[in-house]
Amino acid sequence: MQSSLVAVTLLGSALVAGTPPPPNPGGAITIALTGEPKTLNPVLAADQATKDSLSLLSADLVHINRRTLQTELALARSCVKSPDGRHFTIALREGLRFSDGAPLTADDVVFTFGVHLDPRVNSPQRDLLLIDGRPIIVTRLSALGVRVDLPAPYGPGDRLFDSFWILPKHKLERAYAEGRFAQTWALGSA
Repeated sequence: MQSSLVAVTLLGSALVAGTPPPPNPGGAITIALTGEPKTLNPVLAADQATKDSLSLLSADLVHINRRTLQTELALARSCVKSPDGRHFTIALREGLRFSDGAPLTADDVVFTFGVHLDPRVNSPQRDLLLIDGRPIIVTRLSALGVRVDLPAPYGPGDRLFDSFWILPKHKLERAYAEGRFAQTWALGSA
């Protein structure tokens, strides 16, 4: 009887000790990286340290789970491929907001892919959006919906949308229009 009581007490102590504390809003997180990021501009990210940093600060439409290697919806509520494999209809999740509180909409998605495809910006990811040398076309369908048209069937399918972090058009449109996009969110001292 006494040994049963000791066993129950030890088991209870182990369960309580193994319970994580409740979440505490705010605070800091420390992440180990293999190097320092070169920029905070997702369109110009070329090195792994920058991409690793941005993946913690930004979100894409569809994400590849690095453990299962399967695609998972991220900002997208749905991503439907047409039977011929040349079109994707993407619906964004409702209520998404950027860190400044502005809503994330289809306009931000269209803007993001437009900037990546602009040869003047020189995005390292631009070639990923060209199929048989022709660009994909991203069209706004509604406030939360876009259609992505591929010039030809594309084997990777929705994996195409992984790591194309959606940009806040309201913050970057002016710099882009004025040809200053490459200097936006750059690191360094003035």
